[in-house]
Amino acid sequence: MTKRVLIVEDEIDVADLIGGVLDLEGYETRLAVGETAMDAALSFHPDLVLLDLMMPVVDGFEVARRMRANGNTQSLPIVVMTAMHDPAGRAAEIGTPHFLSKPFDIDELLDRIAQITG
Repeated sequence: MTKRVLIVEDEIDVADLIGGVLDLEGYETRLAVGETAMDAALSFHPDLVLLDLMMPVVDGFEVARRMRANGNTQSLPIVVMTAMHDPAGRAAEIGTPHFLSKPFDIDELLDRIAQITG
């Protein structure tokens, strides 16, 4: 069964790069920004969310809060992607142990996704 990954990222070049790599690796992907993330998660039913924290309008902290508050998405694994100081601490703030510091290595991204999605 193909694993689904929701990429929540406002930088289109970064989102396209991640999506392209994951598509080549056999994942099904969907791209969203903060304000469309919940609708995308509810309609796409991802196995994992890659979540940028620094986005305009609706940031990653708010996206995570909304996902954790919704019964359909509350247990969805989230991997924080951030260039912020203390990425582990930022990930812990939203209740996930999974994070990648930007810029990250594509192999590290693929390994993390494979570990989480099995």
